[in-house]
Amino acid sequence: MSDIDIKTLGRYKIQGVLGKGAMGLVYDGVDPKLNRRVAIKTILTRKLSPEAAKMATVRFQREVRAVARLNHGNIVQVYDFGSEGDLAFIVMEFVQGKELKDSLTGTERFDLGRVFRLMGELLDALHFAHEAGIIHRDVKPANIMLTAAGQAKLADFGVAREETWHLHQKRFEFLAERVLKGGEWQHAWPARAPQSALVLRRQGLIADYVICGEMWCLPLEKLMPRSRAPVVQIAPC
Repeated sequence: MSDIDIKTLGRYKIQGVLGKGAMGLVYDGVDPKLNRRVAIKTILTRKLSPEAAKMATVRFQREVRAVARLNHGNIVQVYDFGSEGDLAFIVMEFVQGKELKDSLTGTERFDLGRVFRLMGELLDALHFAHEAGIIHRDVKPANIMLTAAGQAKLADFGVAREETWHLHQKRFEFLAERVLKGGEWQHAWPARAPQSALVLRRQGLIADYVICGEMWCLPLEKLMPRSRAPVVQIAPC
């Protein structure tokens, strides 16, 4: 039986195919227990090397773990994770709409108010994730859904990083204080660890925000009169 002929995955009924992801199909499914329509993203592990299959499964698990902590209207919810045969799958919120990538690469035009509203929604979603200790690390138009109502939803946290700086901060502070008071300079590395972790965290946060703003340069430039300089020259994104 081919991937397209699949009728069930776990307890979920398959109604059709929504599209093709990087390593597998995305199915239109139904959760019979909750009578809820869902999207099911899959990875066909038999087409991968054992090492690649293991990494793909870990990525799926990371995405479920990360998004399970994020209940926000502008983030695509993830409900479940499982595997069946040589298919690993994630069960997600079904979003009636399309990828932002399709809108940006097509002929669709965005007015200024719409650009700022969508950007605000995405920045709010990123801020919410960051406050929960999650850095997305893969913000791009292909990972943003536009609903039929015109709302932006951030998806695909498969390469997200869970920051543990806040969990270890007290321990690092204690060790740093001990080093400074006791003069045990041979063990001074813990005093530097918080700063290194904080720098990495800031880099991740900044990257999320910068990329989120940068991808709107083209739609904003299209709004500018041809006689004026492009937006990227007036205010670099």
